[in-house]
Formats: sequence, C-alpha cells, structure tokens
Amino acid sequence: MLLSLIMVLKSNKNIWNYMLIGFFLGLAGLFRYQILIMGATLFLWMIIVNKLHFKYLFFIFFGGIVSIFIGLIIDYWFYGSPVFTIYNYFDINIVKDTASTFGVSPSYEYLKYIIRGPGPILGPIIATSIVIFILRFPLSPITWICTSFLFVHSLIPHKEMRFLFPLVFYVPLAVTQLLQVTAESLRFDKKRMYLLLSILFVINFAGLIVVYSKSAGSGKQYLGDFIKWNFSDKHINVAYIGNEGRGFVPLTWNSYYKYPNIDLRIYFSLWSGDFDSSTNSAYDILMIEEKVLTGTRSVEKINSMGYRFVKNSIPRISQEILEIYDSEASNENVRIYVRK
Repeated sequence: MLLSLIMVLKSNKNIWNYMLIGFFLGLAGLFRYQILIMGATLFLWMIIVNKLHFKYLFFIFFGGIVSIFIGLIIDYWFYGSPVFTIYNYFDINIVKDTASTFGVSPSYEYLKYIIRGPGPILGPIIATSIVIFILRFPLSPITWICTSFLFVHSLIPHKEMRFLFPLVFYVPLAVTQLLQVTAESLRFDKKRMYLLLSILFVINFAGLIVVYSKSAGSGKQYLGDFIKWNFSDKHINVAYIGNEGRGFVPLTWNSYYKYPNIDLRIYFSLWSGDFDSSTNSAYDILMIEEKVLTGTRSVEKINSMGYRFVKNSIPRISQEILEIYDSEASNENVRIYVRK
C-alpha cells in the first residue's frame, strides 16, 4: 500500500507506472483484505482530487485485476477448487456477521483504542497529531485513505485494536506535523525540540523493550517454554487457574508447539468446587492468573497445598513499565508454582 501511494505521489505519467500502482494495490488487498478499503479510496482520490485521466485510471484498474487473478490461481492451487477468498471473507464476517460472535463494541471504540492503546502519554499525542494532520491536509491522499479506513471499521460491530495496524505506518507523518506546529507556535529552538524528541524517544523505547522481552498477551508461550526447559524428561500434571480458563487454551498448542508430556486441567477459580474436589496436591505445576489471586488467603492456600512460587510469565520490571502504558495489560501476568 505504501509503495503504491509513493508511486501515486511521484506523478510519473507512465503507463507501466500506473499498472504497477494497481498491481501493488491488489497485492496489498490479497495479503490483508481490509487494505482494499484504502485502495478503493485512493482510486477515488485519483478521480476526484487528482483528476487523473481515464486512460491511466484504466491501467491502474487493470493492474489490480491482474494481481487479484493471480490470487485466484494460487487459491485454486492450494484449495483444489475455485475459491474467491476475498468474497468469502466479506460474506462470512460482514454479510453473515460471524465476526460479531467474538464480541461487539460501539462505533467510537477505535477512538478509545487510538488514545488509550499507546498509553496515557503517547496516546493523546498521536490522537492530537492525527486531528492536526487532517485539518492541515484535508485533500491529502493519506487523510483520505486513513479516515475512510477508520470510518468503515467503526461501522463494523466487532472491533479489535489489531485491526488498526495498517494505520500505524502513517502515524509518524502525523506526529511530525504536530512537532512542526508545536515548534512554530511555541517558537522552540533546536535545543528544546531535541529535548522534547528525546523524552518521547525514551518513553517509546521503554515500551519497545517490554514488548520485546515478553511473549504475547499473558505470556502463554513462556508458560510452555518453562515446562519444556524444566520438565521435558517426564510426564507432568498441570492445573491452570483463571478467568481465561473458559474456552481458552492457556498454552500455545498448535502444529508447531506441542507438549505431549503435559496433562492439563483448567479451573475457573482457586476456590471453585471442582478444583477443591480434585486431588489438587497431585499437580506438579500450578499456573494461576494474578488477577484471580484474592489476597493473602489465596497465597496461604497455595502454600498449604505444598507449592512454592518460581516464576512470572511477565517479568516484574515489565509489569511495572506496562502499568504506565496499559494497566489492564500489566494485570495479565500468570504466576507459576511448582510442588515443593
């Protein structure tokens, strides 16, 4: 998508250039179907704002059809029958609204994600940057494709922060505009601007360190790694206790990550009747979500059962930093106990 946008802005009046623009737009759509919203909006921008000649529009459209056709051939090759995956995705998730079975949110939810997702410091900065960019450059193709992408996704009931990922690449442009406006209005000299940039860099870099040092979400891949590193030579019984236990597999368990030596049992609470009625002291490992540990009584119960604390799925220092960015994320830690 970015490559197509750069080629559009270069305004190279060459037939092959426009065919490649269409080809890359179609290719971007094949890799992530939602990008087609951006591609269609960019095409519309070229008609309304850029007033591109019909001849060049035709070659852009033709290049897009070529890449989509290649996608159809690849799908036929792998599925063994004619399949139009873009339509199937739209039919299942939008027309039949299957996506809503994973939860629905109000239309303004993405605005909350933009402000709260990056943390209480960077979030408002990014949100302000986007508003300033839109106001200063209402006819920019970047404004068109980003606002249309956000608007369409806001209409879809099911929302997740990860759906905003295609917008991330345009955030630096918006932040740059905010810095420029700030420097002009406050008459910042270079020293003050460098100081501001340094502060923002440190804030962002700390978050990057945390993301790099922990596995996704509650760190469930680390849970599996811990077992592999310490108990790979014997069969073990594991009890996972937490709110995510219902319909949730606490270990990454697919065709690549397998743990044949684990007998896993999942319980909703440390105090639930099914856990108490089980032979809980027979488990080699207890994995307990920190958010369900209700004070000292929980810890006392674990100690009385003969277990000792050994590890956190998210390092404690990472939890402290996460608390600054997202207090909910810092509460995703899973505590690991082993039998004494």
